[in-house]
Amino acid sequence: MRAALPAFGARRSFRGFTLVELLVVIAIIAMLVTLLLPAVQSARESARRSQCQNNLKQIGLAITLYTDAHGEVLPMGRDDTHQFSVSWAFRILPFMEDAAIHDSFVEGVRVEDVKNSMAMRNTVTSYICPSRRGPDDVVDFDNDDSATRTPKSAAPGDYAASAGPFAQYGNDGEKNPAESGAIYTRSQVKLRQVTDGTSSTLLVGDRHVIPKGTSTRRGFEDYDRGDTAFLSGDNPWTIFGATAPGFPTSKFDTNIDKFGSEHAGNVAQFVFLDVHVKPINYSISASVLHALGVIADGVVINETY
Repeated sequence: MRAALPAFGARRSFRGFTLVELLVVIAIIAMLVTLLLPAVQSARESARRSQCQNNLKQIGLAITLYTDAHGEVLPMGRDDTHQFSVSWAFRILPFMEDAAIHDSFVEGVRVEDVKNSMAMRNTVTSYICPSRRGPDDVVDFDNDDSATRTPKSAAPGDYAASAGPFAQYGNDGEKNPAESGAIYTRSQVKLRQVTDGTSSTLLVGDRHVIPKGTSTRRGFEDYDRGDTAFLSGDNPWTIFGATAPGFPTSKFDTNIDKFGSEHAGNVAQFVFLDVHVKPINYSISASVLHALGVIADGVVINETY
């Protein structure tokens, strides 16, 4: 005998979640998110670090091509110290597939002038470390060590050429291969002068930049952090790094001569003269780091780094 069917239109009773059950489900989901979040963040940082390595590789290859095209002479760090000069990063643009930006520069006109907008205000994405900032970031133009006249309009960059014992090396005509880096103010380093070997000589690396909001001097907010126009040659702390001071003790370290990064694990990444890219831990001794940054001091590096 068949069971009687419910009458048409009769309501069925369904049991829903109780408040306690709902709270338990929410707690489980929150726990899973908490467990997965570090892994997601780690994966993202790994991708950013990999992109940074690719950037440095591309910079190293561009410098090699520039050197080949200029009689085995590495690009000059900057041709002068004022607002009419350009940086090493600007000089290699044709070999970074950005010849249009390079060719638009109007010599004899200040870098922040509107006539040089294309040359100085277009961000080159390969100069941006994604662990620090995005490609839409902008920085101040320097104003010959005075308050900026053109804030938040210049293209930034996150990499520094290895200049030697201090970022201003070469300002007073220093050119001693036993103490200099590969690229510095008014440098004209020939490959044959790199007697320490291209595989053990730093070329370009992650640059230490103090976090935003740390300077209270009006008009000097980016200058004090070492983070002004990257394609210009007027601010040495934006385009050069020094190895003698070692690595930063924290992200608030005020010594902007230093190399440094915002990668996890206290490491900074470098491209060497032979174009291999390698991360170096902050724990390396300052003497070894400095030896890596000098082109011909004759120091034999025996320790692993």
